[in-house]
Amino acid sequence: MEYFHRNKIFLTESLIQKIKDLETNFNTIKLYFEHELDLLKQAEDRVESTNPNHIYGDDSGEVNAIRLRLEALRMKEGIMNFESEIRGFRKLVEDYFKELTT
Repeated sequence: MEYFHRNKIFLTESLIQKIKDLETNFNTIKLYFEHELDLLKQAEDRVESTNPNHIYGDDSGEVNAIRLRLEALRMKEGIMNFESEIRGFRKLVEDYFKELTT
């Protein structure tokens, strides 16, 4: 107990809030992709196959379905810039620790 108390990392309220924001955004993204996976499983169940030609009819049908999913993905707020948000948060944490050690 003493070890953990002495070695506890204290973060600023702004960093804690940023962590909460990232977690909320991550959970939203996770739900979106779980939904997409469910849609794919439903399509596979409907045709009783995992073969893309059975699901989409032909290559152009598959390409069209992928294109539509990508367009929908780009419209979802927070998904396309999530990686840059994480990089920004990492920089904030690194700067915070540099400040602590100088």
